[in-house]
Amino acid sequence: MDIGKYIKMLRKEKGLTINQLALYSKVSSAHISRIERGLRKPSPEILKRFSQALKIPYTELLAIAGYIYSEKDEIPHHILNVNENMHHDEYTKNSTEIISIKISDNSMNKNKIDIGDTVIIKKQKTIENNEIAAVEVDNKILIRRIFKYENFVVLIPCSSNPIYTPILIDTNKQELKIIGKVIEIRTKNI
Repeated sequence: MDIGKYIKMLRKEKGLTINQLALYSKVSSAHISRIERGLRKPSPEILKRFSQALKIPYTELLAIAGYIYSEKDEIPHHILNVNENMHHDEYTKNSTEIISIKISDNSMNKNKIDIGDTVIIKKQKTIENNEIAAVEVDNKILIRRIFKYENFVVLIPCSSNPIYTPILIDTNKQELKIIGKVIEIRTKNI
């Protein structure tokens, strides 16, 4: 189903006018009207506002809008499939907001991210403490939990394998390239 038609259906099911949805979601009624008529595709940020205003799961709206996919589906063509050895410029210059990365290690298996799984990443330059993110360190893409301090960042693996240890990045001496935030995990076992 088209995301605009779906938003309109949900809005009507909840008994809301466009103006009421605009008030609750802090999205202009003109923009909502364009989305519902299929003239604009809502960004993930707008979908988050709609999910809160309409009290429905955010991932449901992301899936219908085509930002994420179900295990039965192929990865949509607008989601860039990033290889962990891909150079930083290859995925940052791509205009796609959402990328996927197939996991090749068990450094995050305590967070249910394991070998063969696919993580869906929303590209963004900043990450909050304790979020799981994709980062590039020494030309290698890593999925790690992030903790930021004044002059350094700690990349924490969450693994049952003791070979994975925290990585301390002194931001005065080494550049940490943040790719984006993990917004979904697709396990190979589903």
